[in-house]
Formats: sequence, C-alpha cells, structure tokens
Amino acid sequence: MPTITEDADELKRLMKQERHPLKRQRLHMRYLVVSNQATTRTALAPLLGVNRETVGDWLRQYADGGREQLLTIRTPPGKAPIIPAPVVAALRDHRSQPDGVGSYHEVRVWLFEQHGIDIAYKTLANFLHTKLKTSPKVVRPRHRKKRGRRGDLPHDPGAAGA
Repeated sequence: MPTITEDADELKRLMKQERHPLKRQRLHMRYLVVSNQATTRTALAPLLGVNRETVGDWLRQYADGGREQLLTIRTPPGKAPIIPAPVVAALRDHRSQPDGVGSYHEVRVWLFEQHGIDIAYKTLANFLHTKLKTSPKVVRPRHRKKRGRRGDLPHDPGAAGA
C-alpha cells in the first residue's frame, strides 16, 4: 500500500468536485485508504465495485506517478473513420458548389468515383446527419395552389379582391 499524502477532508472535497466518474472512483479509493475504512486491495474492491487487480493497478499508478498519473484516464484509439478527413473536406466543398448534391445516392456515386470509397447508403446518411449536420436532399416542390398566384409567395386569400 503506497503512502497517501493528502488528508481525508481534502480527498473528500476533491472527490465531490470531480465530475468524471472514473476519476471520482479513484479518488474514493484513496479516501477509503486514508480514512482506514479499508486497508487491503481485497477490502477495497467490493466497496468500489471493481476487481482487486484493478485496485492494485490504481495503487501502482499512484505509487509510480502520484495523483496526476492516477487520474490520467487512458482512452483507446478506437476505429478509424470510414471517410478520411481530407475526403470530408472535399465533400463539404462539393456540397457548397451551386449545382450541389440532390440525394444520398449522388453523394455515394461521387465518393466512389472521386475517392474510391464504397459506403452503404444508410451509413452515409447517418454520417452526413451526425458528423456533418447536413442532409443532401433538396426541398420538395410545393403544389401550385400553395405557392400563390406568382408561384413563389404563399397565397393570402384576404389580400387582393376579397
């Protein structure tokens, strides 16, 4: 068990201020040790809801690098994006052109022809909606009766001749 330099009150204050649940759990571990509520990894594990090996890893991190290393949460790199960043930039440029893109199918064809990326329709629609916050679909035409007499303004029945 490494020596913990902070007192129980300071650790309790830090634990209450911490918003990240994993960091709070690690601060809670140190609080339990300092307040003598648990003195072994086996006693700490059920109180924290983790395996005793996890508690041992945390104690080793604290012994090696102090509080900074203990509170460093490693996140795995994850899956590579299906559409690389340069292609996303090119897609944004292509969308901003006057002719634009009229459908998801047109975007799929453009991605395949220009960049060799074959992507499923549903995956592309989800990507455009979530990552780019856009939709390639154009506004559907309105019925002539809803457009008004000039074709571009809504019809106001009380305006003229009523």
